[in-house]
Order: sequence, then C-alpha cells, then structure tokens
Amino acid sequence: LLPAIKKIQNNNRDLARAMKGHMGFFNTHPFLVTFVIGIILAMERSKQDVNSIQSTKIAVGAPLGGIGDAMFWLTLLPICGGIGA
Repeated sequence: LLPAIKKIQNNNRDLARAMKGHMGFFNTHPFLVTFVIGIILAMERSKQDVNSIQSTKIAVGAPLGGIGDAMFWLTLLPICGGIGA
C-alpha cells in the first residue's frame, strides 16, 4: 500500500495523513485482499474522505474474509487434499 500511496500523495503532510488513516485494524482473507487494496487505492487517488475510505475498507473486507475462508479453506483445500491423498 505504501509505494502506491507515495505515488498518489504529493507532499509529506498528505502522505502522513493517508498512512495514519490506514494504521487501524483490518482483517480479510489473504488471497482476496488485493481486491480491497485496489478499491482503497482508487479511493485514495480520487481524494475521497478518510471516513468513507475506512467505511469501505470495513464493509468490503469483512465479507471477503468470510467468502475467502469458505471458498479456499473449506472447499478448495479439502478437494485438493483428497486428490493428493
């Protein structure tokens, strides 16, 4: 996230503000996190409000965590394990 935000923000004050907004807790599935990061970077690029960025991160990240867990750990992993056994 940091390299992209460095390209988006022009001065150190804006960079510090943007990074401070991303220091909070964030939890989603590790394979699906790229979708959330893409949305967040698009919002950063269009200079959206910090509160709307945080709200979007929470609203999109949590459901993708549940979908990713169900899709990968509860479906794909047992199927691949069964094939490999």
